[in-house]
Amino acid sequence: MWLGMNEKQVKAEAHNLQTHIKTLTRIMNDLDGEVNNIDKSWNGDDSTRFVNNWRNKEKAQIQASIKFLNSLLTQLNNEIAQQAKTSH
Repeated sequence: MWLGMNEKQVKAEAHNLQTHIKTLTRIMNDLDGEVNNIDKSWNGDDSTRFVNNWRNKEKAQIQASIKFLNSLLTQLNNEIAQQAKTSH
């Protein structure tokens, strides 16, 4: 077993993580647009509950996940930078 970082591989994984974060953000925004369309096309207590759940609960959970993933990405990029400083 060895210690250290395969900097090239970890950079690639950081790039993949960033891509997934962007994808998740795009999906969340697409869903938000769909819910807005539903809100215009469906009236009543059920639709209000559905739309409010998305806007006040589910979307916030996805936003929190994106924030968490971005913090992981920042930490990973800091580790990569530190490794580059140490190794070079």
